Amino acid sequence: MQSGFKKGHSTTTALVKVSDDLRKAIDQKKLSILVLLDFSKAFDRVQHKLLLAKLKSLGFSDSVVKWFEAYLSGRLQRVLSGDSFVSDWMALLAGVPQGSVLGPLLFSLYVNDLPSYLLHCNYHMYADDLQIYFSFPLSDIVNASELVNIDLANIVKYSAKHNLILNIDKTYPIIIGSNNYMNMIKSLQLPSILLDGVVVPFQSNVVDLGVTFDSTLCWNRHGINVINRVFGTLAQARRNFCYLPQHIRLKIVQSLIFPIFDYCSVLFSVMLFDTALKVQRAQNACLRFVSGVKRSDHITPAYFENNILKIADRRKLSIASLTWKIHKYKTPMYLFESYTCMSNVHSRSNRFTHQTMLTPRHRTEKFANSFLTNSCRLWNEIGIGNYSTIKQLKTTYFYILITNYNGTI
Repeated sequence: MQSGFKKGHSTTTALVKVSDDLRKAIDQKKLSILVLLDFSKAFDRVQHKLLLAKLKSLGFSDSVVKWFEAYLSGRLQRVLSGDSFVSDWMALLAGVPQGSVLGPLLFSLYVNDLPSYLLHCNYHMYADDLQIYFSFPLSDIVNASELVNIDLANIVKYSAKHNLILNIDKTYPIIIGSNNYMNMIKSLQLPSILLDGVVVPFQSNVVDLGVTFDSTLCWNRHGINVINRVFGTLAQARRNFCYLPQHIRLKIVQSLIFPIFDYCSVLFSVMLFDTALKVQRAQNACLRFVSGVKRSDHITPAYFENNILKIADRRKLSIASLTWKIHKYKTPMYLFESYTCMSNVHSRSNRFTHQTMLTPRHRTEKFANSFLTNSCRLWNEIGIGNYSTIKQLKTTYFYILITNYNGTI
């Protein structure tokens, strides 16, 4: 469950795992407590002696451990303040070199045993970002909070032993559940979440690896943030509209604005209708900037002319691409293991069962629009497993989607 600095892993795969687990809990009529934890200057606080001991316990040979000892030791630092003050040189006894290839890997090995301190909660890590979450029935909310507090206390103990400091001001707990359950707990006196003896208040929205989670996973706040960022960037580009040819305007939009739409877009299949409409209108504004189409004219032909997919179709293509990579490389394993082929379920198979994915059962719209459910539907719909390369999949599916725009008003 460590997604940082690993091939085939990313913030997207980490958030897919966490959000799908939370959606599944909603589908099972449960609430979830999600706590985001932040370590202050984590990479600078890695104790060299403890790191070397951990490397040895992980099976590194004596010669390799000595090599790492030589790599880490003998480093000095000093402070410069203006032109008048220069401190003495001091030896560095902690920290991994920033900006190095080995730094993130060494830190991951240093905290690799942190999950062993978690007795009750599920967790996911991205480098020094840690998120823990626990799902429970509404009637068990007091006991659930106590169990979360036990794990938080264990994390505090682990941090003290490993020279790490938890930033209480950047620790954000949130309760996530269905609209009905969230309305019900508004009248309840919620139990406190404690970190090192300090009460940490529940939030209505939290930012997790750049994505804003709200209490019902409707992604409304995230959609508003995306719209604000898009129009902020677009406003700056519009100042030079008269001096930029169309192909340069297109490059500006594709390189500076579309990544804002696309970041972790596979999560947002369920978004409030008004917010989703505003996000699409923001993309329409980008196309009007590129093509010079007036607000009174239809914008869909401009999408076809510039070979650009609308938001919903871009999301489908992203889901299809990520699904193909997960099955091709069997990574991340925590996502690959979530799928079930029909051939593993039915004893009577035919030539199609090994190519068919079993779509998870669902009773709520939240889980029906999870990444897992959507990817299984797409797998069966367009035959993702039949494509030998990711380029072939993207080209073919893009053509299918963009063709629907031809002649559309």
